[in-house]
Amino acid sequence: MDQIQLIPARLGVRVRTVLRMRPSRVVRRIVYLSRLRLFSRFDVAHAVGFRDRNVQRQVDAHAMAAEILLWREASFSADQHAVEVGELALRGTRCNVGPLDVLDWSSLGRGESEAINRDYELAYCGFAVPPSVLAGSEYFDYLSRVLIAIESIGGAKHWCSSLTWKPISVSCRLINLIAVLHFGRVSGALKPQAQKVISRHAALCAQFLETFREDYLGYNHLAFNMVSVLCWRAALGEMASPAFERELVRILDEQILADGGHAERTPGYHVHVLSLIRLAVLSRALSPHGQAAIEDFARRMTSALAVWVHPDGDVAVFNDTSLGDAPPARLFLSSEETHPTASVLVLSSTGAAKIADSENAVLMDAGPQIDWACPGHGHAGYLTCEVSWRGRRFVIDPGVASYSAGHKRDWTKSSRSHNGPYVRGGEPLEFGGAFEVGRYSVGHVKKLEGFGEINAIVASYRPYFSKSAILRIAAQDRQIGSILIADAWEEPKAACAGDFLISSIWKLEATQVENEVTFSCIDGKANFRVLVGSLGLSAPGEAFPFGPAVGDVVQRLTVSPALFGCMSVRAVVIGEPTSVLSPGFVKSNLLDTQRIQRLFDNLRVSR
Repeated sequence: MDQIQLIPARLGVRVRTVLRMRPSRVVRRIVYLSRLRLFSRFDVAHAVGFRDRNVQRQVDAHAMAAEILLWREASFSADQHAVEVGELALRGTRCNVGPLDVLDWSSLGRGESEAINRDYELAYCGFAVPPSVLAGSEYFDYLSRVLIAIESIGGAKHWCSSLTWKPISVSCRLINLIAVLHFGRVSGALKPQAQKVISRHAALCAQFLETFREDYLGYNHLAFNMVSVLCWRAALGEMASPAFERELVRILDEQILADGGHAERTPGYHVHVLSLIRLAVLSRALSPHGQAAIEDFARRMTSALAVWVHPDGDVAVFNDTSLGDAPPARLFLSSEETHPTASVLVLSSTGAAKIADSENAVLMDAGPQIDWACPGHGHAGYLTCEVSWRGRRFVIDPGVASYSAGHKRDWTKSSRSHNGPYVRGGEPLEFGGAFEVGRYSVGHVKKLEGFGEINAIVASYRPYFSKSAILRIAAQDRQIGSILIADAWEEPKAACAGDFLISSIWKLEATQVENEVTFSCIDGKANFRVLVGSLGLSAPGEAFPFGPAVGDVVQRLTVSPALFGCMSVRAVVIGEPTSVLSPGFVKSNLLDTQRIQRLFDNLRVSR
């Protein structure tokens, strides 16, 4: 992992991050932190003014519980015994944390930053849902003791610094406990004493979220806060108040773009918010007007989700996405949407595009297309691509090495760690800390027409500190599925490009020829050929598709651009190992210098 030297001063990034925030958000952040500091002298229950009300009421949440179970079964494979002894499978890795009823819950989030995903998953208690369907009464007694242990860190001056009592953790825990309470009631295994403890904790979580709602953050955090409270009220048979309903519709509308994409431009958070909207629909706790608005949000986000999805049924790991964090995207899409015959999808507001057939796909993150109100989860990997070949991920994005400020976070967000083209002189997105973003560049993406059997898209951006533009063309031959990726720089001397990372699923074959390498996996072979530029020596690299602490050793291919007329260009083709170049690409003449120059000219006119 290379050391990233940041051009901008950290203080400048922080100042510009604050200046981007709306004044109302700044005020809300001050109020939130002041309230947190003031109430930290009390325990959790007294801080939120909690009273033991509604704890004896039965939870009826059939539709919501079934949806939650579907998500959790896709993420957790632990049975009742595994949960009781603390042997859990979290985000692709197994961990043994010991019995959860004696776990030091106050330590979550305070150890190694690489363990942050594990700690969040523990705090969410999603692992508790699948076993609750068939478990006996002893399992619910055990969960009661776990929740008592969680509440035990709610003493003065402890809970406010604990990850377990972060509002996002409390929101997810409340959603999961709704399902646990429902399945326990339906099976008859939930006895009155356990039901009282679990219901009390759920009610405490709901009251906590009404007191410490993350208004200052907004977006997916606020959506989690509000939808979890809505679902709790619905499970108790209550309807949302008109004021709550208006606020919910407003905050969801604020983060859904015109094309159905999510405003944070991170595929994992798109899935998170879509899943929350689906829960809100299933809650049936809104008026007909509110229900219609939420259902419209669900339709738009479902339609847009396909642009982020590989043939394997899950999303690309662009920006701060970690596989396993959100439910698999295939749960929300039809088979035709994950395995199209031949299609080109472009989300112009989101800045995402995809060309795909039933087995092969190229997905592109073209960069923000509009004023970016919430860029904290964004990376500097403009125009970066992921490629699937024969149904398997082939070219991948590096994922997330860390969510905490430091060297690994800088590497995660840098343009160098992605495969997109960039220029010397600075990052196209000015970042610092964990989630701070100052200045950033604006991209453009569109479909290219008139190439016969070739489906093609072009995306471009001009770095905020430079006058020269950069573009990337991605194309697919509909006849044989081959994929072309070509980058071009207006200013040849400034041309730089990230390496292509090849998934560990694929193994490099020993036989190589100049500017060409072949990889194989259980489903076949893939050839990586450089048409323009030069292929350097392949070397091991790192990727973090499941987030921190779940690193994967991948193959790193360096492709250097070459002078091509008056510009710099690099171009690669991914396809079957054959000496014959795709006739569709030859006929289309996509890499004609005059054609590329016209694309640059059109960019200048459009701006």
